[in-house]
Amino acid sequence: MTGPRHSPYEGMEFELELFVPDHYPLVPPIVRFLSKIKHPQIDDFGYIRSDFLGSRWTPSFGIHLSLLIVLELLRDPKDKSLNEKTGKCYDMADGKMQDQVEKTCLDFLRLSL
Repeated sequence: MTGPRHSPYEGMEFELELFVPDHYPLVPPIVRFLSKIKHPQIDDFGYIRSDFLGSRWTPSFGIHLSLLIVLELLRDPKDKSLNEKTGKCYDMADGKMQDQVEKTCLDFLRLSL
């Protein structure tokens, strides 16, 4: 997967693992980053925390939408944080400082990889 445009991950290439459980589509697929990534909703083992891939899952989502959800998490990382340090970086962003914070977060993410 390629990081989406206009995101801190733009142009970066990521390898993902997709596991389809026996009870799919009644339960969501498990999507995990094999590539190293720093993101507030991705833990150190690459597992993703998203309500849409968990408690808000519905069988109509399917695999295609599951991958689009992952892309959206990369585009706009604003949700409950698994990765506290990275989450704090994004939580600081508000008002006039948004551009500077985004640049700082981007620098942090690129240096962390």
